[in-house]
Amino acid sequence: MNSSKIWTRERSPTVKAFIRPFNYWYDFYNIYYRESLRSHLEAIKGRYEEISMSRFPTVLRKLRRIRDAYRLQPVFTQAKWFATAIDELGSKLEGPIQSPSSSFQNTTGQYLIMTADGSEYRVCIDSCDYGEIRNADLLAWSDIYFKTNYWPSLSYPPHVAPMVNGDPLVIPQIAQFRSSRLQEKKYDICFIVRVWGGKDEVEGVEHNIRLIEAMAKAKCSKFLLAYLVAGDIATSGRRLERQGIPWSTRPLPAKELWQVSSQSRLNVIRLGMHYCVPWRVTGALAIGSCMVLDRVPLTRWPEPLLVGEHFLDLGAETAPGQSMATDEQYAAIPEKIEAWLADAGTSRRIGLKNGEYFDRFLHPKQVGAHILGRVERLVATGHVAT
Repeated sequence: MNSSKIWTRERSPTVKAFIRPFNYWYDFYNIYYRESLRSHLEAIKGRYEEISMSRFPTVLRKLRRIRDAYRLQPVFTQAKWFATAIDELGSKLEGPIQSPSSSFQNTTGQYLIMTADGSEYRVCIDSCDYGEIRNADLLAWSDIYFKTNYWPSLSYPPHVAPMVNGDPLVIPQIAQFRSSRLQEKKYDICFIVRVWGGKDEVEGVEHNIRLIEAMAKAKCSKFLLAYLVAGDIATSGRRLERQGIPWSTRPLPAKELWQVSSQSRLNVIRLGMHYCVPWRVTGALAIGSCMVLDRVPLTRWPEPLLVGEHFLDLGAETAPGQSMATDEQYAAIPEKIEAWLADAGTSRRIGLKNGEYFDRFLHPKQVGAHILGRVERLVATGHVAT
C-alpha cells in the first residue's frame, strides 16, 4: 500500500473528486473514500480538490443540511409538502449534472488522478451492495474500477479490483474507537441486529430471528437486541418476548452500540442485507473486536478477512436464493459459542489481530494509499491513461 515509489514531493499526484452536494446517497456512499484520498494526499504533499457536478454547490450543501437536520424530521413528517418543496428546489438549483464520465450512479464515486507527467487516470469506486456492476458506461470509462462488494464467484473485467466497504460514520470516531480496544469486558457476547434482509427486506427476517434465538440459548452473559424493521413486526415481537429476548422498533443509539460491542468478548455480526460485508465490520475492526460472523463472507476485500484469524464462523450457510440455514446449523450455534468462550485466548488473539488489520488496511490513510498504489502500478507497467 506504499505509494512513495512514484509519488514524491516533486512528483506528487493530484486527485479530483467529483461531488454532488444535494444528493444524500452519493455523498454518503463516497465519504470514506474521499477522506481516504484527502488524508493520504495530505501526508505525501499531494493535491486534493472537489469538483461539483451540479451548480451552486455552496447553496445546495446548506439546503441539504436543512433537509437532513435531525430536529426537523418531525416537521417534515407532519408537513410533507415542506420536504417536497425543499427537494424540488434542490433539483431545480442543481440543473443538469456534469460528470467527467457523462454518466452517473448514486453508489459509484468518480475520480480523476493526475500523475506528474500530466496523464489523467479515471477511477471509479462502486459501493453498491450488489456484486454485479450496474453501470456499463462507468465501467467502460474507468482505468481502474474498485468494487467494495467484489464477488470472486463472478467474472469481472481485468481492471475491476476489490475494495473495502468503509463505514463513513466511523471516520470522526477513529481515535475513540482505538482507545476502546482496552475496554474491560462486561459481556461474553453481544448481538445487536437489524432484522431484515434478502431481495425484499422480508426474506431475511427468519434467519435473523433464528440467529438471535440460538444466541439466547448459549450459557453465558449476553447483550441481545433485535431491531425489528420488516415483515410482521407484531408477530416477531411476541415470538421473541416468549423467549425473553429484547426487541425494539427503534435502533440502539450508535454510542451505546459501540460501547456494548467494545465491552463484549464476542461481537456477533451477520452479513449485510444483500450478503455483503456490512459497514458494521469497519467499526468492529477499529475497536479491536473479536467478530463472530453468521457465515464466511461471499465477497472479498483487497486484504481478505480470514476465518480463525479475523473472525469466527457460526456456519449458518445462507446465500442468494437460500435465505435460511439448516435446522442443524442453527442448533449447533450455542455449543460453538460456549466452546469459543471456554478458550479465553481466542477472543483476545482475534481482537488484537483485528485492531492491527484496521490500522494497516482499513484506516482511511491506508485506503487512500492503496487507491493511489493501484494507479502507481498502472504507471509502472506503461498503461496509457484513457
